[in-house]
Amino acid sequence: MLHSHVAGAEKLVMLIHKGSCEELCISFKKGLQKLGTVRFVSPDARANTLHKDTDTLVSEARRSRPDLVVTFGPEITLAVVGSHNAVDKSRYLTDIPVFYILNDPVAAGIQSSEGQSGRDNLAGVKIMSSESEHVAMMRSYRKIQRIAILHSPASDYAVQQAARMRQALQLKNIEVTDFAITFAPDAIIDNRQAEKLLQKITLSAPDFIYYLASKNHIAAVAQAAMSRGIPIFNPLAGNYPKGSILLNLDISLASLGSYAAQQAGKILFQHKLSGHLGISTNKPIAIVVDMEAARILKIYPPMKLLQIAVIRN
Repeated sequence: MLHSHVAGAEKLVMLIHKGSCEELCISFKKGLQKLGTVRFVSPDARANTLHKDTDTLVSEARRSRPDLVVTFGPEITLAVVGSHNAVDKSRYLTDIPVFYILNDPVAAGIQSSEGQSGRDNLAGVKIMSSESEHVAMMRSYRKIQRIAILHSPASDYAVQQAARMRQALQLKNIEVTDFAITFAPDAIIDNRQAEKLLQKITLSAPDFIYYLASKNHIAAVAQAAMSRGIPIFNPLAGNYPKGSILLNLDISLASLGSYAAQQAGKILFQHKLSGHLGISTNKPIAIVVDMEAARILKIYPPMKLLQIAVIRN
């Protein structure tokens, strides 16, 4: 049974995140404070101690009995609530509301499907947009018949997202070819290695490369792709080398924090059950067009896209 505190009283919120509370976390806190009186506590959840002593996080939450535990990222969320198919009441939180903020709770194994979490105490915000939306974004730029998915087999997340993207493309009768980038994620690949990889990809004549590999490989891969006239779509937000990624997504961390606070506030101040809220999809996501890449490729965005996209370079 979920515990509850007196209505209208000060709410205690435990924030669990890696490192210091930065832009997303700060915006979330400010958003909650606009909704009511809140006191925040934060146990130590740095990356270098997270996997060594995960039980400490759960023990601290049980000791302080907050009105809400907020987790940032998949590793911390799994440490607090466990995966959807391995919920152990003795090890994980089941009687205190938990609200997560992360890229994709289904891919992380926290939930088995979109929608409600299946757990009375769990809800959250999914930062990433869906694969079907990614297909629509590429189609909004140009007609697509073939997509090459480039992913890292060393990343479970990339493998799972590649599978979902493959299915989304096939539902639209778009041809799909898969390519694995086998270099270590932290390795810096040179132009020769990237050229060899792109020789294979070029044979499939893709309209876009859907990029699910390490950021460390982007510069060399993008240079080789651009020289062959192949644009890249990256579904992850980030700052990339100028003229490299034609399309990617932009997430306003401040807007995301405020949006997440509105959703979490339903649990704290409107007495909504976490399990009834399920996944909320983050709305402050915009498509980004790199005009330098467009000029190099000579593939320019249509006017309709220019009216809604974030334009860079």
